[in-house]
Amino acid sequence: MQILPDARPSEHDQSIAPNVLAHQFVAERPNQRWVGDTTEFLIGSNAKVYLGAILDLYSRFIVGWALSAVNDRHLTLRALDMAMSGYLRRTEAPARRVSVWRVRLRS
Repeated sequence: MQILPDARPSEHDQSIAPNVLAHQFVAERPNQRWVGDTTEFLIGSNAKVYLGAILDLYSRFIVGWALSAVNDRHLTLRALDMAMSGYLRRTEAPARRVSVWRVRLRS
């Protein structure tokens, strides 16, 4: 697998999040580090669908995903919501944490 030094330049004026992983794509325990990406799929000659996915770097399993006709923040947030919902169910976190997370996603 080839790791590129930096992502390609963005064609928008929005800020880019810092690279906190610094290409350290390993984790010592489940749910310690998640990464996400979106992929464009062409359907036929003129239709597209986007897949957003969240990967747990420990297990290498997809822990959240979403499909959309539009590649926007809502796609990413739906994938993250699925990942967080599964995490909160698995850890039996208090109901308050679930509520706080849902409010954060809606704002």
